[in-house]
Amino acid sequence: MLKKSSKIIILSPYILLTCFAFSLDAIVRYLEQIIERIPIIGSVSKLFVPCLFILLVLLSSRRIKKIRIKDFLFIFIFYILLGLSFVMFENNQPYIELYFYSIVFSIVPYYFLGLTFEYTDNMKKWLRFFALISIIIAWLYLAYYYSTGRIFQTDSMYEAYAVVIHVMILLDWAFEKLDLLNAILSVAGVLYLLSMGTRGPLLIVIIYCGVLVIRKSFSSTKKKVILICILILLAVIFGFTDLFKEIITWMKTIVGGWGLSTRVFDSVLYGVAQDSLDDRSRIYTVLLRSLSKKPFLGYGLYGEYPFIEWSAHNMFLQTCFEFGYIIGIPLILAFIILSIKVIKKTYKKDVGSFVLLWICYIFPQSFFGGNIVSYYMFFTIGLFIMLNRETRFYNENLLPAKSR
Repeated sequence: MLKKSSKIIILSPYILLTCFAFSLDAIVRYLEQIIERIPIIGSVSKLFVPCLFILLVLLSSRRIKKIRIKDFLFIFIFYILLGLSFVMFENNQPYIELYFYSIVFSIVPYYFLGLTFEYTDNMKKWLRFFALISIIIAWLYLAYYYSTGRIFQTDSMYEAYAVVIHVMILLDWAFEKLDLLNAILSVAGVLYLLSMGTRGPLLIVIIYCGVLVIRKSFSSTKKKVILICILILLAVIFGFTDLFKEIITWMKTIVGGWGLSTRVFDSVLYGVAQDSLDDRSRIYTVLLRSLSKKPFLGYGLYGEYPFIEWSAHNMFLQTCFEFGYIIGIPLILAFIILSIKVIKKTYKKDVGSFVLLWICYIFPQSFFGGNIVSYYMFFTIGLFIMLNRETRFYNENLLPAKSR
């Protein structure tokens, strides 16, 4: 255990399980690659992650008492829909078979993680610590990759989405307690996203920063609110100046010299973002035209894959395409209503900051990407179900008083 300011910071198996689950792509996969290079045990490196998570789940088994029998109803219905999609839609079968292992062992468990999630002080501190490590590892990997003489030939969406949640956690930390270390880490995280050439994660971060500013202004004095508004106005004005363009050009030169993507900088300087919009427009046209032929029942889970070989790049469209308008629209409305209820219920609590973080992570993605069958959606559903049924909270922590 670690000590900081006379407070004990405990790393329990459950906290380690949660932190590893959030850092699967940002930290754990690198550990797997390191083990793979160790003589003798390297040949069984693929078993490292499953065994690690099984061990941590077993050590965290007391959390199971937070799961209720009716919580299994969601998973039961999901598996029924998955089975019906496999039986009724022959074209979906190859994709369901391809992703079945990932669904059962990688995605569904996040639902139960959400149901048992506890945003205690210890959890918050360790999530921040893992976020810090994630950003450091990301930059170290870039340095190693570049030192081998290789360059990123394409934009790296996977790398960007692997760390964006950690960048958001660091930004939340910076807004809560602004010091030099937090500021440096947050800037390093944003610069990393810039260098990956993917605009989606940057949009998520911008939206989240706006939410943090608004939330901070509600707890500030009128003078601070006025100061924040002035700073935002000045930042917007600065964005239209020649000096801003010169800075962006300079940053583009540096990042390009490192062999990284300059796509985001090009978008700012020249407005070359139309290619991505055109691709999405073509996808939406194909799916909407197909949906018009089966508007009521849709094409089943993974139904869009036979048409475009990938997800719909819009979770609202994906829901309607897979379930039809009769089921899809009520599902979308139910999730939005549940999200609003959870925000209202937790806004003034400590866990409210985490809820807003997760909302900002989920909803922007739903318009330009994302997938309804994903770890973040299943975690969100589990988390929101659990938060919605809690009647009161203990101090600033997530657990109700009777559970502590």
